[in-house]
Amino acid sequence: MSRLFPVCLSLVLAVVVLLSSAPLAVEAQEATPGAEGALATLDPVAVGLTNPRGFTWAEDGTLYVALAGTGGSNLPTEEADIIEAF
Repeated sequence: MSRLFPVCLSLVLAVVVLLSSAPLAVEAQEATPGAEGALATLDPVAVGLTNPRGFTWAEDGTLYVALAGTGGSNLPTEEADIIEAF
């Protein structure tokens, strides 16, 4: 038991020293580059989409968005609302 005590004490002290130095490492870090300055403004290009799942652009710059809809077993009818391109 007398040989085990110094080893355990050394391990405990090593852990305490490592844990006590962790806040110093965090405080030494600088702010993330680009985090300061004016915020960019975003303009939405489409609103009211029903469960958008993905998007892609055509070569001419047209944006295509895939919509999942709301689900259900109803098929579209001829009287369904036609959604114009945005």
